Amino acid sequence: MPNGRIPVREKRKPVPRARRSPRPAARSLRRPTGAGLFAWFATACLIAALAVAVHKTEGAYRNQKTGALRSASLRFFRAASHPDVRQDRMAAIIIDDLGHDLEMAEKFLALKLPLTYSVLPYRHYSEALSKKICERGGEVLLHVPLEPRDYPEVNPGAGCLLTSMGREAIQSEINDQIDSLPCCAGVSSYMGSSFTESVAPMTWMLAVIRERGLFFVDSLTTPESVAGRVATARRLPWAQRSHFLDEQRTVDYVVRQLCALADSALQNGWALGIGHPFEETLQALPRGMAALAEKGIRLVPVSELTLQERLPQRESSVLSAGKGDGSDHPAAPKRQPS
Repeated sequence: MPNGRIPVREKRKPVPRARRSPRPAARSLRRPTGAGLFAWFATACLIAALAVAVHKTEGAYRNQKTGALRSASLRFFRAASHPDVRQDRMAAIIIDDLGHDLEMAEKFLALKLPLTYSVLPYRHYSEALSKKICERGGEVLLHVPLEPRDYPEVNPGAGCLLTSMGREAIQSEINDQIDSLPCCAGVSSYMGSSFTESVAPMTWMLAVIRERGLFFVDSLTTPESVAGRVATARRLPWAQRSHFLDEQRTVDYVVRQLCALADSALQNGWALGIGHPFEETLQALPRGMAALAEKGIRLVPVSELTLQERLPQRESSVLSAGKGDGSDHPAAPKRQPS
């Protein structure tokens, strides 16, 4: 060195502790507690559940929309094919046992309802009444008398077909009875708890009805009737009674039965009621028509019911029926189903 001195290293002054820059402390990792794990798991489950719910809702909406479109297409197709499909629930009402009293029959015709009138053969007013019904556009049935279980104590009267009769006798008699009623559109059974249980006599009678281009209505006075089975086997149009309307001759009872008829038609698509030329039935019919209209049931001639395949309500029909066969006279005070 110039001055010959050895340099001495300077000592650094210590920096006060307060002025030192702090070192970053190492982060300590916390271990998750049980409560934290549970909260995390619950949140994950909630998110998954919400996702599933949204997916199902969207799927249900798509299915509902697709179903609505298919239903609309079906209704359109049926409406194009069948103009009356909106009124496909139908009920028919038959007034039985006509031919004795022309005045009472006139009162029913004055209602101007599409009723079906079942006329007994060979009675005093049978032919004249049939002509009158036809002139007013009504539908006439031959109310053929058939052997009841208690025959001859209970006798259906003139023209009764018996199980003891042979084939030719039965077929000749039913032909004569059909010819005796002008504009006869079909045949219904009067009494007949024994006859309608017998296969051979029913087969012979229904063969004629089919050959004449008519249909058959089973009044169902016995749960063992073979009429439907035989008619189906012979491809004969037929219908079966579902309700008796006036087993009790009060207006309130008949109105309740007409309401039951409407309910049955609403549930099954069809119903067939049988009434009789009683004053109480006459008074109840206008009130019963209101029940049918309220439920959207169309009252039709019984022939419209026979044009479609319908499953008979055997069980419910039997429950609503009385037992046995009654008198053939409509004025009888206590009358059981014909």
